Amino acid sequence: MNRADYNECIKAELINLYWGRGLSLPKIARIKGVADSTILRRMQYYGIPRRFQRSDAAKQKLSLSKIGINNPLYGKFGSDHPGFNRRMTEETRFLMSETQIGHTPWNKGLTVVTDERVRKNSEKTSRMSGHKHSLEARHKMSVSQKGQNTWSKGSKTSKQTRDRISKAAKAMWQNPKCIQKIMSGIHSRPTRPELRLKEILEKNLPEFKYNGDYSLGVVLNRLVPDFVNTNGKKQVIEVFGDYWHSAQLIGNKWKRSELGRIMAYNALGFKCLILWEHELKTLSDKQIIKRVKNGFR
Repeated sequence: MNRADYNECIKAELINLYWGRGLSLPKIARIKGVADSTILRRMQYYGIPRRFQRSDAAKQKLSLSKIGINNPLYGKFGSDHPGFNRRMTEETRFLMSETQIGHTPWNKGLTVVTDERVRKNSEKTSRMSGHKHSLEARHKMSVSQKGQNTWSKGSKTSKQTRDRISKAAKAMWQNPKCIQKIMSGIHSRPTRPELRLKEILEKNLPEFKYNGDYSLGVVLNRLVPDFVNTNGKKQVIEVFGDYWHSAQLIGNKWKRSELGRIMAYNALGFKCLILWEHELKTLSDKQIIKRVKNGFR
């Protein structure tokens, strides 16, 4: 069934419920599992006339009658809420997806300069923007949180859950689309040291191509090497930043250490050369070329 036929079915059903059976909008909404406003917008969209229209005073009175404790959902959370653990039907999801058809947001085209309501809303949301707490306030907040355990403190993940997470992570790193999303998500691009090495290799050792952004699609042991030999030799080059790969920062993350990275690639039969940021800053082009050649002898 295409969208046009589906719309005709929905329209015919709404006409039958509203005019044929004489049901009210709230009753139709309960049958369909959506809000009253959704049914109203659907009827307006399909051009279904209303039996009667409330006056502005009646609308305001009805709105005020559902504020605060008069609201039937007031104070109901979690399992007490009528919608808890409730799954919407395909028809309901379709209705919700089209509720905005023909609906124009009240603030469209308005700015803080042209509209007073937009200006007031902007002031409310930006009231804390740029605000810094005083030392006294920060101390009070710190003291108030001491001794309070987080919800996850002391909890341990079961072995079954750890195995499931590990299996999912390994499968993810076997999927090129997932890897591409990860690399694009972290906005991976060549750093200044990598750009300098890339320029030197393109002139003198063109068999090494840049792969730090996963442009070559090479992943080894869940690692994306910066430069890869494209002539069939199992050789990779990694550029380590002095700060990001310092002993203080990496801690016990073994794969981020120089030895750990080399051993991770060696396990797959690849030779790895590590070039540090300070080397690329101080060494000349000839010295860097010699360093690369000597590293793969």
